[in-house]
Amino acid sequence: MARKVGQLFSRGTRTWLVRVSLGRNPETGTRKYHNRTVHGSFRDAQTYLNGKLQERKIGRLPRAAAIGLNQYLDQWLTTAAKPRLRPKSYIDYEALLRLHIRPVLGTKPLGAIV
Repeated sequence: MARKVGQLFSRGTRTWLVRVSLGRNPETGTRKYHNRTVHGSFRDAQTYLNGKLQERKIGRLPRAAAIGLNQYLDQWLTTAAKPRLRPKSYIDYEALLRLHIRPVLGTKPLGAIV
């Protein structure tokens, strides 16, 4: 049976822990999670969890720490940045990443960047 991707835990009266799995760190093998405490009803916690699962599905949350930063940035540029930016801004973002971020951190897996 596959591991659950999202979980809800009761932490008291009207308090919930929402946990979304991000995969394993390729270097250490430890699991990575996005954890958030939600104050409110169970339905509020479910709504937050569904939103985070949707973000994970479209690539806004890193799915697994095994993907490299270059791959994640390519995905982020096409899914999140390009639809929301003007063409000139998109070109500038792409150039800044190419000149400053990718040469230094591009080959590292997301889980290794702290």
